Amino acid sequence: MRRGLPVNAMVTVFLTSLFLWQVVSLARLTSFSTPVLRSFHVPGAGADVSIPPAALQAARLLAEHQAADFRLGDSLAADQLLHQRIVEYTYPIRMSAASRNLLVAGPGPSPSGCSVVAARELISLHACDN
Repeated sequence: MRRGLPVNAMVTVFLTSLFLWQVVSLARLTSFSTPVLRSFHVPGAGADVSIPPAALQAARLLAEHQAADFRLGDSLAADQLLHQRIVEYTYPIRMSAASRNLLVAGPGPSPSGCSVVAARELISLHACDN
């Protein structure tokens, strides 16, 4: 009678171990955060290392104020990277040119016809009369 694992199980364990070692090694070589790999099951894991801080703040502001839609101020709309990342990360909240919710870069003064709803370091949310 043979003792131990069958050959197929040993090969599976070996290949799985090799794969995990390769993933961790690759993560270290590319400066990727291994804690992000360990928290893959947590909603939003890794967002702080992969999403621009302004896009994170925009998403949080919109979620906190239960906005159904939003539009971007001129400086945010002109920044192609932020524009794209805000639209991606705030999904399913939609961008709409007719929205009363205006996201503006920085906590500066409100545009005319708007009032500040909330502000963060990089983004502020304004309610505007359309």
